[in-house]
Amino acid sequence: MANYRISSTGAVGTQQSVLTSIGSAFILDSAVADTLTVDAGSFLISNDLAADTAGASLANTGAWSVAVSGIVIGTNGILLAAGNSAASSITVNKDASVTGSSNHGIAARSAVSINNSGSITGAVNGVSIEGGAASSVTNAGSIIGASYAIRDFSGLSNDTVLNKGTISGNVDLGGGTNTLTNSGSISGLVIGGTGNDNFTNTKTISRHVELGAGANALDNSGSIGADGAGVSVRGGATGNDSITNTGALSASIAL
Repeated sequence: MANYRISSTGAVGTQQSVLTSIGSAFILDSAVADTLTVDAGSFLISNDLAADTAGASLANTGAWSVAVSGIVIGTNGILLAAGNSAASSITVNKDASVTGSSNHGIAARSAVSINNSGSITGAVNGVSIEGGAASSVTNAGSIIGASYAIRDFSGLSNDTVLNKGTISGNVDLGGGTNTLTNSGSISGLVIGGTGNDNFTNTKTISRHVELGAGANALDNSGSIGADGAGVSVRGGATGNDSITNTGALSASIAL
């Protein structure tokens, strides 16, 4: 295992911040599981506009354990390569930021657990889940995406989203067995795919919820907005849906 630490302290065993216009700012790797720590006051910044570059590119040779307390910026903020058989973890701490300047904040092409207390921002998606393995996102900070705040791009993963902070944008969990628990704010719509989904909302979803196909359950004690057709909750063409509402729905239910 290699432990990579980006720090401004100059301490033995650490590396300096990186600003580059060619390739990714971080590409180091060993043949096994590795850790990457970006200290407060430090940064990994790539201005290369190529689609597969990043502030931090994480190879698929083993599980990554990433902790960001500084700044990571690139076309993708963090790019976790496809083909990693082990599950990685990415933690963005309070006052830290991960930014995808022209693509995704975090592009996860292998299984990952994301824990955010800072800021994750993407010009396309805040978090893009692109592999078929189970992944989770826990948010107590902010996740922002121009197209989607969180999107299961492949539509194949079993996704778990726990939001206690602010999600600015749509959430599309695609197929698979998905769980979303919201006790914060989601300023977009929530989409379940073809699997059996379980959604719980105790605070605010500003637009509507699409349950999709499958046997889905929605428990709402908060508030849910509506789409342009005046519907707060839509079911799929097939499947049995269960809705429990003790909160506020802005409009009707269409199952």
